[in-house]
Amino acid sequence: GKLYGSENVLFDFLKGSTNSYDIYVPKNSVFFNKLKKENYKVHGFTNVKMLYFVLFFKMLIGSRNIYLNEAGHINYIKILAKILPFRKFVVSVRLVEDCNSKLNTLSKNITLISVSKYIKSKIISNIEPIVIYDPYELTIPTVNQPLHRLEKRDDRIKFGVVGRITKSKGGDNLVEILTHFNSYEINSFEIFFFGTYDVNDKWFTDFKSKLEDKSGLKYHFKGFVAEFINKEGKWFNYIDSKERGPI
Repeated sequence: GKLYGSENVLFDFLKGSTNSYDIYVPKNSVFFNKLKKENYKVHGFTNVKMLYFVLFFKMLIGSRNIYLNEAGHINYIKILAKILPFRKFVVSVRLVEDCNSKLNTLSKNITLISVSKYIKSKIISNIEPIVIYDPYELTIPTVNQPLHRLEKRDDRIKFGVVGRITKSKGGDNLVEILTHFNSYEINSFEIFFFGTYDVNDKWFTDFKSKLEDKSGLKYHFKGFVAEFINKEGKWFNYIDSKERGPI
């Protein structure tokens, strides 16, 4: 329901498709509002179990199939696929966290899509994943849209880290990168984390503690910020510290 990479990829697909789809996303979420604003046939839900109960009856009485944009709901898909063997289910696996035992045994009417060869190598399943890379709609800056890079404000170089703050997103790698700078250089950095995080997660607690150990480093956990790139992101230098990923 946020507006990270997977949601933007789905939105770009919808813009380029000539077909009509019923789209189900968390009600009143950022993505829900964006789809509604663009007049897509979007349905909001507040209860996941009720969502799949409704989908079951729609698939039972109508000629409908399901595409799941992330594999987090795979258990619900497995149940529907067994009850409705005459329907097709396509699941996109994007996260290392979703490459778990839940994918080991699937019904034959489930198709797995992996967004990278690396993700595919992590999947153990009786269904061979198909590798389809995420398409991105790129815009080329014009004369009136200059690129902003390495701009320095308040005597600090500002960096933006976009995405969920987790180990799989390269958090430990970012800490390792910082060890290669001396204290004077560290004092010139300011890091903004744009993404959700779990304050009760042990890894996050350790990650935050390691940042605090970097004397002079300024950092901010901003959480998810809708469309921050348009509002304030033009003066950030962006960091992607994942070792491997679909991009």
